[in-house]
Amino acid sequence: FTSRRRRKREMTGGNSGYVCKVPGDAIKAHQQEAEQNLVDMEKFKILRERVRQCYREEGVNHQENCTEHVKAYAAALRNFQSKNNGL
Repeated sequence: FTSRRRRKREMTGGNSGYVCKVPGDAIKAHQQEAEQNLVDMEKFKILRERVRQCYREEGVNHQENCTEHVKAYAAALRNFQSKNNGL
């Protein structure tokens, strides 16, 4: 049952919802989606490191001076979770 579901998801192009006419297109769509997820994860690592660095540098004033970094990280995380159904 799960293999059928997995095969159906691959043939429809993952979460994108579009149906591929050629099986090779489904594989390419899946690879592109996986690559985009890796790029998004690297962005998270960079944003998270900026938040950590700001917290270390600012000390007790981090709530006032690090809000931009925290908001950017939170927005990127929400966007990623909405695209990937809460991963």
